[in-house]
Amino acid sequence: MNIKDLKTAREELEAKFTPKEIVAGFDGFVDEIIHIVDKYLDSENYQRIETINDFAGKIAQASGLSTNFEYKTMQKKLGGNGPIIGNALLSQGNSLHYIGALGSGTIDPLFQEFAAKCKSVLTLGDPGYTEALEFSDGKIMMGKVESLDAVNWDNILKHYSQEKIIDLLNNSDLLCCTNWTNLYKLNSILIGINNLDISKKLPLFIDLADPRKRTDKDIIEVLALISLLEKKFEVIFGLNEKESIHIAKMLKIECADTKERSSRIRSELEISCVVIHPVKFAVASTKDETAYAEGPYCEKPKLSTGAGDNFNAGFCNGLINGLSLKSALYTGTCTSGYYVRNMQSPSRQELLQFMHDWEEKKI
Repeated sequence: MNIKDLKTAREELEAKFTPKEIVAGFDGFVDEIIHIVDKYLDSENYQRIETINDFAGKIAQASGLSTNFEYKTMQKKLGGNGPIIGNALLSQGNSLHYIGALGSGTIDPLFQEFAAKCKSVLTLGDPGYTEALEFSDGKIMMGKVESLDAVNWDNILKHYSQEKIIDLLNNSDLLCCTNWTNLYKLNSILIGINNLDISKKLPLFIDLADPRKRTDKDIIEVLALISLLEKKFEVIFGLNEKESIHIAKMLKIECADTKERSSRIRSELEISCVVIHPVKFAVASTKDETAYAEGPYCEKPKLSTGAGDNFNAGFCNGLINGLSLKSALYTGTCTSGYYVRNMQSPSRQELLQFMHDWEEKKI
């Protein structure tokens, strides 16, 4: 890493941070974090299947035959892109208004602690359910999303008037819209907020969350919506490496270089910012610059589910506090780096200490 740039990022965050008001949504999942047994060493101890490639090979060997796998639940926790990014932003000392699927009628027990930290909560229905199969080289997310159809604009308007939503956004510093892929009616919300007459150009973070299972037609439609939203919002479009390659393909952009890809996607959509976070680094492009920052790579993360959401929270937290683009990338990579090592989002002091420790090469 560039020690000077990392030190600058830490100093900027320490000097410039003030608590912000944030609105986030719109999903909610119960996440079951799972290891898959490979072999038992004795009656209590086992070796897990270590990599996705190993798992794929075992599945392929079962073709034409049959097989079984044993799950070991490591953790059951709140999930969904919205709650995880919201939780990370809360940990940094911000105020949060959350709208999403946290329980029908009453808040699901797994979300009660999160909801208690929020300044306000509107739950639209039951959360989805994810079996997150964790491997040393990534994760496989097995989801059930039927309940998330309740996440739509008409349902929001049953609880909040348009005037209340306008007031909420006018008094906020950031709006986060996440997990478009699993929220089949999220377009109605994007259209709804775009039709509101808010008094400022609010930063709007959008995360599609692995859109490959959606049709090309659906993806092209939401990309057009994202471009349209720029007229009223400062759109920040977040992607991981795989997602950025797929979006580039949809936009007929051929580009192997991640930095150039971020710039060309931003230019094609005519939005404020595109940020891409591969595993070992991150890049971001605005109209004026493209920045790059390394990440504190962790070869064997304790928890990878939610790492991207923590990056997004850290990056957005940096941007809305006036950090430079490069420094915001470092606050993103370090927030994620802390999370995968400690299985929780860092407080601001924990993040600053983590950045200092990385400077001193203690991690």
